[in-house]
Amino acid sequence: MRHVKEFGGIFQARLAGLLRALNVRVRLDSTECAAVIDAVPDALTNRFSKGHKNIEARARDFAREQGDDWEDLPVPRQRAMRRQAALRRLSRQDGEGDVARWRSEATAAGFHYTTCMTGERSLSLTREQRMEHAYWFVARRVAATFSHSLDGSQGRS
Repeated sequence: MRHVKEFGGIFQARLAGLLRALNVRVRLDSTECAAVIDAVPDALTNRFSKGHKNIEARARDFAREQGDDWEDLPVPRQRAMRRQAALRRLSRQDGEGDVARWRSEATAAGFHYTTCMTGERSLSLTREQRMEHAYWFVARRVAATFSHSLDGSQGRS
């Protein structure tokens, strides 16, 4: 468990690399701790990050209770306090968010769904159609991987 933080960083870097390989526009967030997909504007992300805002508020409250000034705390200590507040919040969650409510709020905010890769409006597909597209995408990638593996091993005896 000592290296969970490092593995999280490795995961975020790997995730960003994989997304870039798929032509998804991605960058690090302002804390440089997470990969962010540019297709969703920061203002919209912040509007819907109620949990993040609550976590931040709880972490600030905890710092105040400890007699600390949040702004004077070193960034690693702020992160640790946020992480503790997030863990307490996650332990109390009892289900998934309301996707329908989120979508109506996003529409009211003027957000239009587009693909992360091309910025075009996404297709209205059924779950089965999305699964079919995903299957063929993965099948092409696996075939290409095996093809490259075979090409590299032909010269060996």
